[in-house]
Amino acid sequence: MIHFGPGAVHEALDELGPGFTLLSTPRAIGQRPDVPAQAAHVLDVPQGPVDEVAESLRERVLGQKLVAFGGGRVIDVAKALAALEPGRGVAAIPTTLAGAEMTSSHKQAVNAPPNARQVRPSRVAVDPELTTSQPLTELAASAANAYAHALEALVGTGGSPISDTIATRACKAIAHAFSADPVARNELALGGLLAGWAIDHTGVGLHHVLAQSVVRVTQLPHAAVNAALLPQTAGALASRARFDLLRELGHDSGGLAELLRNGSTAREGLHALGATDDQLDASAELAVTRTQLANTPPIADRVELRALLGEAG
Repeated sequence: MIHFGPGAVHEALDELGPGFTLLSTPRAIGQRPDVPAQAAHVLDVPQGPVDEVAESLRERVLGQKLVAFGGGRVIDVAKALAALEPGRGVAAIPTTLAGAEMTSSHKQAVNAPPNARQVRPSRVAVDPELTTSQPLTELAASAANAYAHALEALVGTGGSPISDTIATRACKAIAHAFSADPVARNELALGGLLAGWAIDHTGVGLHHVLAQSVVRVTQLPHAAVNAALLPQTAGALASRARFDLLRELGHDSGGLAELLRNGSTAREGLHALGATDDQLDASAELAVTRTQLANTPPIADRVELRALLGEAG
C-alpha cells in the first residue's frame, strides 16, 4: 500500500500499529521526532555498505515489523534484515528520491543464506516535504538518479506499455519540478515514486550498471555519480530506445540532466568528485562483466563504457 501526501506518515504508522523496530539516521529523526516516538525500538543505521551494515545489525533487530525511515541505503538495509526472517515485513518512509521503497532490489547481509528472498516494502509513506528534504545540491543529484531510473526503464527490454506510461510520467514530473521556481516538491516526489516503480518492473541497464560500478570502485556517493553520468548516458540510452524517446518526452533528456546539475551548486564531473583515471579504467572493466547490460541492447562494450566515463570526467 502506498500513502502519498502531507499526512502519509501518520496514516501508514496508524495502520501498521505499535511494536515496530525503526531503522533510521539522526538526520531523518531530527526532521520528524514523532516517528521514533511511536517505535518500540530504534536502531541507528551507520555508514557503510548495505551488506555489512545489515550483518552488524541483525542481532539487534527485534520483532517482525520493521520501518525504514531514511534514504535508499537505510531502506535497503531494512530490506536485507527482513530477508533474514520468514514473514518479516518492511514499511518505508523515504527521505530522498532514491526509489528503494518501490523495489525488491537490495544486497543481502554478509552471512545471509544463499536462498534469502528479495524484499519489497509492503507499505510506503511518501510525504513530499520529507522525500525532497535534502539540501538543494543533494536534492538535484537525487533527482538525477530518479530521472535515470525512469529513462532507463523506457529503454530496457523488460518494458511494457504500462511501464512506458509510468516512466514517461515520471520523467515529465521531474522535469517540471526542476523547471519550477521554487522546486515543485509534490511533482518531484511523485516523479521519484513512479520512477522507482518503473525500474523495479524493467530492471536496470546501461546507466545504472555504469554508475554502480563507479561507486563500487571509488566509494563515491551514489547520487552524485548518477548525476555526473546522466548527461552522457542519456544520449546512449536514447540511441537504444524502442521509439523516438526525446520526442516522446518533449524535451532533450541530456539538457534536463544539465538543468538538474545547474539547479544545484555542483557542476562536478567524476574527476572533480575524486575519481582517478585508473579508477575509471577499473570501473569500465567491472561494468563490462555485468549481465544487466543486456537489458539495453545493443550491449555496450568496454570501449563505449570507458568513453562514457571519460566524457563524464
